[in-house]
Amino acid sequence: MSVEDETNEIEMRVQRGLNNIYLRHLSKISLVMFIYYAFISVSHFFVLEGSGRYPILAGSVMASLAGGALYALIRLERIPAERAQIAFVPAGLIIILAVFGHVYFSGELIQLTNAAFIMFALAFCTLSPWIFLGLFSFESVLYIGALYLVPDYNTQHFAFMYVAFSALTILCFALRYRTLYSTERLLISNRSKAAKLVDASKRIQENIEEVKASAEAAEKANAAKDVFLANTTHELRTPLTGVLGMMDYLSKTELSEEQRQAVDAAQFSARTLLVVVNDLLDVAKLDAGKLELKPEPFVPASVVSQVVDLLNAKANAKGLGLSIHGLARAGLPVIGDPVRIGQIVLNLTDNAIKFTEEGEVVVAVKLRKNAEDSVLKGHANLHITVQDSGPGISEEDQKRLFTRFEQLDGTAVRSAEGAGLGLSICLGLAAQMGGRLTVDSEPGMGSMFSLDIDLPIADGDEAELAKSHKPDGVVVRPEIVSAPPPELPDGVEPINRDDSRLRVLLAEDNAVNQMLMRKIAGAFDWDLTVVGNGEEAIFKIEDEPAFDLILLDIRMPKMDGVQAVQRIRSMENEKGAVPVIALTANTGKDQETVYLQQGMSAIVGKPIDPKILASTVENVLAPEK
Repeated sequence: MSVEDETNEIEMRVQRGLNNIYLRHLSKISLVMFIYYAFISVSHFFVLEGSGRYPILAGSVMASLAGGALYALIRLERIPAERAQIAFVPAGLIIILAVFGHVYFSGELIQLTNAAFIMFALAFCTLSPWIFLGLFSFESVLYIGALYLVPDYNTQHFAFMYVAFSALTILCFALRYRTLYSTERLLISNRSKAAKLVDASKRIQENIEEVKASAEAAEKANAAKDVFLANTTHELRTPLTGVLGMMDYLSKTELSEEQRQAVDAAQFSARTLLVVVNDLLDVAKLDAGKLELKPEPFVPASVVSQVVDLLNAKANAKGLGLSIHGLARAGLPVIGDPVRIGQIVLNLTDNAIKFTEEGEVVVAVKLRKNAEDSVLKGHANLHITVQDSGPGISEEDQKRLFTRFEQLDGTAVRSAEGAGLGLSICLGLAAQMGGRLTVDSEPGMGSMFSLDIDLPIADGDEAELAKSHKPDGVVVRPEIVSAPPPELPDGVEPINRDDSRLRVLLAEDNAVNQMLMRKIAGAFDWDLTVVGNGEEAIFKIEDEPAFDLILLDIRMPKMDGVQAVQRIRSMENEKGAVPVIALTANTGKDQETVYLQQGMSAIVGKPIDPKILASTVENVLAPEK
């Protein structure tokens, strides 16, 4: 298949995906339309008076019937997804005519308030730009006509309201359409890339099919963009556990050079996909206002040096110099979110290394107390710059630099992997922390990115706490720090008791992940028992002698991990006190807190890192040794 044919196929699949999403939306829209206008019809019957009563009542009844008919046809599966956009047009026209019929027959300009809200609702009632523009233009003509034909002293007010609602409507439709289109195209493109890995191995093929199935299931998930993205990222991270783990295991077997190259390419692509998944999750949280900052005392110099340490190997591999300036000026303890600040610095520094072919990358940090007469007295300004000797960025390209799903081409920045979300997320994080992220660059002169944030100065016990411990760690991107293969980590002995094998129970519904855990358990010399859900795990625990350790996936059929651990903790004797570790793709701080409160002993995130799993098992079993 040629590149052009493949592109056309992707576009067709994207459109089919959007049509399926819209058909689900339309079912809810038509039901709301039916109920709302049925209520309005009853209200008009009892409240309206005068000669315009019956035409107005007829309009609301027609709108209700149109909504009910449309809902019935969808429920009866009489409207195919590709016709859903057109199917809404008659109902949309009837609603608009009903609203403006009320205006004209009642002679009350105040009814334009309803027209303005109907106009805004158009942004959420269709995913077709042409249908949206047609209905919007039709309503605009009627709205402007009402301003001329219905005399009222509020005419000027409603004219201004039209301008405001028009701008808001167009903006909302554009953002909604672009986000759903870009998300759908990204998911389909990733599935297409994943499909190309089929020839590498039958096992890889099976895992890729699970990724595709998870993505397709996520397509049907929900109407709201932020919930849609959050669910999609979880569904992708779960099969990625199997994809990454089995590919890492495959890389340790005897392979020809050609096969090893294919596996290496598959590993890189899978980890790049994991980066996109994590970025989408951050985008969803930022847009929904649910990305919570975790302020704590920390020393900025520690965070910056940690980032540079992570990236030193990558810079050395390209023959680039990577240095830090000003650590001595950033030793003042402050209060902020070191993880998110580290994420920004990591992204900027990694980009600088990625797009610089020769020369050096310099990270500079400066922390300065604000003046006593400043409105931010008691705060310090954290100023971090990342400067490179790369190709530079033109002024025109700088305007698009922080735009989502865009990457710069040409002389400014060479082509790179990714979804074009990193800088956009960094900009959103900086803004949420009350800071600024800027760029200063010229073609051929390199680039300098600057982060400015004002943070409260830590004092007393908080200052001592900041100096005595390091932050939890920056948000590490998988293509920077590769996960180790599923073998017994160096320095980790098989975890046994009294020279006997550790009896471990695993509840996991994913067949590929079960296979991966069996291989990890084999490396650890565990006696592993595997069940498919929490209910089966409870039966095993009740019927057999107490296990030494229990591993629970969170999302499972019949009984999930949280329900299972609650049942375990309610058991009497030693069975209720067995250490339980949650295996989950939901690794947010708030979710981890909930799991611990419900009785989990610890949490290990997916994709599973054998070293982290081994360390966690050692920690939860340590009190018993």
